[in-house]
Amino acid sequence: MTTGGVTLSDGTKVTVDVSKLTVGEWRTFLRGSAKQEDAVINKCTGIEVVSDLLKVDFDEVVKEIVRLVVKPNEPKAEEPKN
Repeated sequence: MTTGGVTLSDGTKVTVDVSKLTVGEWRTFLRGSAKQEDAVINKCTGIEVVSDLLKVDFDEVVKEIVRLVVKPNEPKAEEPKN
């Protein structure tokens, strides 16, 4: 599976699609500058201004990109229910 998604803290659902991510982009995402990282996030999510994301939302988007690339067949972990 190369697509997934996250729900931002404001309730907005964002689709994450890593199907067109190249090896070079993945390596840049892991070791590149903020600008290069933002370009990969934009490509995978369509989010135009990554720097406007709340940190908690940014973290969720990054975790989903990593999960889809590293373990594409593993289901997303469920949030603990309180």
